[in-house]
Amino acid sequence: MLRLQVAGVEIQLQTDNDAFFAKRTAEYVSDGTAPVQLSMISHVVDEITLPEGEHLFSANRSRIMRLPDGDMAHYTYSLDRQHIIQLTRYSPDYSRTELWSSVPPNDNCTSIDYEYAYTGFAFANRLSALGGAVLHGSAIAYRGEGVIFSAPSGTGKSTHTTFWKECFGDEVIFVNDDKPALHFPENDRPIVYGNPWSGKTDLNTNIAVPLKAIVFLERGEENAIRQLDFTESMFHISEQLVRPFMDEKLGEKLVDRMVQLALGTPVYLLTCTKEPKAAEFARRVLFD
Repeated sequence: MLRLQVAGVEIQLQTDNDAFFAKRTAEYVSDGTAPVQLSMISHVVDEITLPEGEHLFSANRSRIMRLPDGDMAHYTYSLDRQHIIQLTRYSPDYSRTELWSSVPPNDNCTSIDYEYAYTGFAFANRLSALGGAVLHGSAIAYRGEGVIFSAPSGTGKSTHTTFWKECFGDEVIFVNDDKPALHFPENDRPIVYGNPWSGKTDLNTNIAVPLKAIVFLERGEENAIRQLDFTESMFHISEQLVRPFMDEKLGEKLVDRMVQLALGTPVYLLTCTKEPKAAEFARRVLFD
């Protein structure tokens, strides 16, 4: 069992792949003295048995149930709908989560992939319930300030931030290459945190820096950038903010955080090439 502190959240984590998680979370090990704010237990099983409960919602391959003791359950079918690949049982405030993963036949993923992904979602949900948020993007720290580069998967976020590292060396720190965490101090800039759930890479650092900007990327033949207005900012942020499945109340609170980001943080659209000069161009606009 691991005790971690991630973005200020004290976590107790037990999985069937503890050696992998111990390596991935080594920077985040806590002294275990703070009260646990998120308890996660994860199991890898051959077959998932659904609990008894009241079905509330369904969307595509996912379902939500309310259990007799007041807990909730979320489960997901495989693409062919012949196999339940995950079941997550959680308290309404997301402070207690128990997960079951079942890798279907001929799946390209491993049990580690499943546990890593679903414990990451559980962390994001709990952080959101505590007043934070998780944004899909690649976040760096440059000269003590954070920038999140965000876009749909496959656009080249990691490629762009790698160019920053190549161009500016030790002045650049990878905060999180996939899902950086955010906190929203009252009357101050949002803070971006590293966390160990960083997608396919292991690029994350246990640091916290004030957020200077959010930059949405799109590919182009030339480098160009413009600051987005409030409506455009809200649209782009809403597409990339990690939100819990079918939780209307928490969803409303996350809309408030989107407004905070759109009003309090410069948001840009960067059209960029797949060349290091794109990072040099962006740095001049953001920091000069």
